[in-house]
Amino acid sequence: MVLFNGDRSIETVRAFDIDGDGILEIIPNTPGMPQAFYKLVIDSHGKGTGKFKKFILMDKPSGHGLGFGDINGDGKVDIVAPGKEGLYLFGNLRRK
Repeated sequence: MVLFNGDRSIETVRAFDIDGDGILEIIPNTPGMPQAFYKLVIDSHGKGTGKFKKFILMDKPSGHGLGFGDINGDGKVDIVAPGKEGLYLFGNLRRK
């Protein structure tokens, strides 16, 4: 199964539960491409379907590297990613 098929290489890949639902999302660092993550599609029984949905975090080209940590002090892990215009902070998407 190919999740990402672009004209650039993937520098690194991380798996992290971004939204707090207990299921890991896949977060590739693809310099020069928009920063995105992939979420497993779940069926009506709560089981993975083997398919993933892509979510774009930043529609501008990302840079090299990807970081995770509680940057804003709310107790939830955030994503930090460099881009052409500077360093971007993506606050955690958890609902709880």
